[in-house]
Amino acid sequence: LFHDQPEPGPHFFVTMCGISYCDGSYRVSRSRSSCYGIEYIIKGSGYFDSNGHEFRPQTGDVYILHRGSRHHYESSRDDPWVKIWVAFGGDLADSLFRELDLSETYYIPHLGIENDLRNIVDLARESTLTRHFHRHAALLIHRVLYRVYSCAHPEGEREIDPVNTAISYLRLNLSRNPS
Repeated sequence: LFHDQPEPGPHFFVTMCGISYCDGSYRVSRSRSSCYGIEYIIKGSGYFDSNGHEFRPQTGDVYILHRGSRHHYESSRDDPWVKIWVAFGGDLADSLFRELDLSETYYIPHLGIENDLRNIVDLARESTLTRHFHRHAALLIHRVLYRVYSCAHPEGEREIDPVNTAISYLRLNLSRNPS
């Protein structure tokens, strides 16, 4: 499913989302990704490389595509993926990745986010109100990224304060008159 960016200003937007039923020849390579992506493996196994970090995602695992990254991923020939995914971008996405310290997080095994991603895909199928879709999707992605953060940083070295996160975002975007 593809959605247009909301107007005015792309603070957060989902560019694409869906469920892929891969075959043994499925592979994707990008030299510089234009957006972020979160992909959850419903079934199967495969290979994922992002900026030289290599992983073997399988059922229940998540891999993250960073904006600006070079990546390659492919489904196993013998055990192809079924995966659900969301591609997104905007200033809020940049802020979330920065504030949650996810710049070096590429792969999380056994992260149960399938239902959150299904909610985004279902909402995209049903949505006629583009602004409503993107706002609701932003909340779901925030929740997903916080779950990724919790798994990537189990030591809890720093707490995420939602008020300070919002203040940081507003300071960085005052010239854009954020809503």
